[in-house]
Amino acid sequence: MTVEIGLLGPWQIKLDGQPVRLAGRRRVAVLTRLALDAGRPVSTRQLVADVWGQTSTATAGKQLHIVVSKLRDTLTPGLITTVPGGYLLDLPREQVDAHSFTLLAGQARMARDRREPGTADELFRRALALWRGRALGELAEPWAQIESRRLEEERLAVFEDHIELRLASGDHHGVVTDLAPHVQAHPLREAPRAQLMLALYRAARPSDALAVYQEGRAAMVEELGLEPGVRLRRLQHAILTRDPSLEPAAPAQAGPIVPAELPADTRSFTARHEEVEWLREALRHEGVAVVDGPGGVGKSALAVHVAHALAGRFRDGVVYVNLNGATPGCGRCPCPTPWGTCCGRWGWTAPPYRPIRRRRSRATGRSPRRATCSSSSTTRSTPTRCARSSRPERAAGP
Repeated sequence: MTVEIGLLGPWQIKLDGQPVRLAGRRRVAVLTRLALDAGRPVSTRQLVADVWGQTSTATAGKQLHIVVSKLRDTLTPGLITTVPGGYLLDLPREQVDAHSFTLLAGQARMARDRREPGTADELFRRALALWRGRALGELAEPWAQIESRRLEEERLAVFEDHIELRLASGDHHGVVTDLAPHVQAHPLREAPRAQLMLALYRAARPSDALAVYQEGRAAMVEELGLEPGVRLRRLQHAILTRDPSLEPAAPAQAGPIVPAELPADTRSFTARHEEVEWLREALRHEGVAVVDGPGGVGKSALAVHVAHALAGRFRDGVVYVNLNGATPGCGRCPCPTPWGTCCGRWGWTAPPYRPIRRRRSRATGRSPRRATCSSSSTTRSTPTRCARSSRPERAAGP
């Protein structure tokens, strides 16, 4: 039985994907305290001090024993084990979202340091997606509040590291959209304010960038009685003088330019869990998958959402070809045309076009109208095959 514990938002525990309700504040607090040290022993003294706090009495140890016994009755046998002087939550740390977040953030930073921006971007996104709200927000104990603030500071640092990566990759328009509310929520943090100013400048909005500086200065003077730091002041001067160093760095000439053409993902994407998992599995093994359905039901949104989730696997980049299957006023493109255009855009030699045998969809009995083609290479992004929109090699899915 798989146990998952969620601390990064409203408290939750799931057994085999199904939520489990725990009655009693102290049961939640004890399990949370053990989860923060999953795989490591926590002493009885520490548990009593943290959970019972100032109200601890001579019977607190007995009460702790009763709470642990009730948790064992509710959860998987063997999940909470007794060790000399305390208890241990025998659970892999990656099954606690707080630990999974820390692990993914560390992997993202290592990928960034290895100059693998695609992998780093995917890992940063996965880490930040684990957050559902304020960490440990339902627990009022001092230890929980301290841990909540620590986790929030870590989230802010990871978010800002991800923004820095996106700025370096030229995603300044997307950064402006995501960063503006963050700066409003944290007006005294100078690093994200500098990032927003730079993104606005690169998006040809220098007046807005200078307005962001003035808003930050006003907040700092009013609340702290301090002028902005050196970084913000230098950035303001660089914007006023249109310093060329503010422009994005030119791609290194030593290696090929890595394409990243996917449209923006739908941030509010929900449902379609079965289809998402099917596509991920199909693309992991087959390399080609087809999504079929009437116009307007969300085929493109689904395909783009899954493509974003898998983009980090393709270190040589990702390209996007719109076949205009259901775009009003646009005729459908014959397969060789967009594929050849794509190859020419990136300086590739297009392989010979080979029509692929038609097969009907198992789900609908009709020939799919769109196909997604992808390939990867250890040295460069060289496309190897393309399925004609009316003649895919494999047809399946909703």
